[in-house]
Amino acid sequence: MAKSTFILKEPNSKNETPIYVVFRWEENSLKISTKQKIIPTYWNKEKQRVKDTINVSNSKKINDELSTIENCLQSIFEKFIEKYNRKPIKEEIKNLFDLEYFQQNPQFKKVEQKTIADYFDDYVDTIKSNTANSTVQKYKQAKDNFSDFQKLKRRVYNTEMIDLKFRNDYVDFLINIQNYAPTTVYRKMKFLRTVLYFIEEQGVKVNPFLHNSRFLTKDVEVDNIALSEKELVEMESLNLSKDKRLEQVRDLFLIACYTGQRFSDLNKINQSNIIDDNYISIRQQKTNEPITLPLLQSVRNILQKYNYRLPKISNVKYNEYIKEVAGKCETLKREYSSENSIPRYKMISSHTARRTFVTLNYSKGIDLDTLKIGTGHKQTKTLQTYIKMNDKQKADLLRSKLEPTKEPQPKAKVISMNKVSNQ
Repeated sequence: MAKSTFILKEPNSKNETPIYVVFRWEENSLKISTKQKIIPTYWNKEKQRVKDTINVSNSKKINDELSTIENCLQSIFEKFIEKYNRKPIKEEIKNLFDLEYFQQNPQFKKVEQKTIADYFDDYVDTIKSNTANSTVQKYKQAKDNFSDFQKLKRRVYNTEMIDLKFRNDYVDFLINIQNYAPTTVYRKMKFLRTVLYFIEEQGVKVNPFLHNSRFLTKDVEVDNIALSEKELVEMESLNLSKDKRLEQVRDLFLIACYTGQRFSDLNKINQSNIIDDNYISIRQQKTNEPITLPLLQSVRNILQKYNYRLPKISNVKYNEYIKEVAGKCETLKREYSSENSIPRYKMISSHTARRTFVTLNYSKGIDLDTLKIGTGHKQTKTLQTYIKMNDKQKADLLRSKLEPTKEPQPKAKVISMNKVSNQ
């Protein structure tokens, strides 16, 4: 048991004398100056403190310092044993006390263990400078999902707790509490896995289940559609002049169909991005990569209609209104399939235009490597998921190769990327 005793250097002096602390443990005894002084007359030997008297104006301050010194020595002694699993020698206590008390440099700082949520923030910091803001926001949303799950379970999960039970509980939370679709659950689990990989790279131990093939859910393909050429022609032909709201949304949708660009990049297609009056040059928001497209006359016509300033609208409203536009097309009122009785117009969203661009051009025989020039995709495999041809479209593609028709068919103004590849 360690103990501190305060003594005076010259207890019989009539002048101020230094106060020392004697720190003892087992057979060890260490004498250290407190750098405090007092006239012995005002020293209470029994209490080892300065007497409470008006003759010593700073008596309380000195006594507080002595108590702090006592606590500091005791803390250093206990934490040393805890850390090194042995008792210190005199030189060690003396040096540690000098650093901690006199130099105000804590020697046994408690290292706060980072939570998985903290590592989400660290990961975002590493990617935000070269990653699209939309992707950064998705990781922040994934962090919020994880934090909400912890609140629900009333516990903080560390990396060693990410086992099969956690995985199953978390997937159940995403499906039944958050009401996410299977494809969204898959993405949320991928975001979490990426951050856990990041944590592991920092040298932190992570439960081995992270590398189990069962960690992720299955990426279920949802019923996404692409417009057929006939459907797109009808949408192009709609007279919406009496409803500017729907006309503007339809025109934005057509621009996306002609260029293959995401909704987030439509506002970048303006006068300042027209190069040599024949090309559109933008930097895609999601990938932060530059892309150059041919400026088709159909796109130019719409841009001129709006004086090269396309209407602005939120993605939520856009997805709501484009369904209203599509509902005016007779060709889009048919059911999606015999298994899915939902009308096709109700399945249209902002991303339908991008799939339409890929599907219609692919059905005309344009290869995916060429189409990547227009979409900005890096992987052909990813672009393949955008092809949404029904059985008739596939048969028509085969017919066009086996028996080209001489009859003119209605043609939608969809971009031909062959023009780009031949530049």
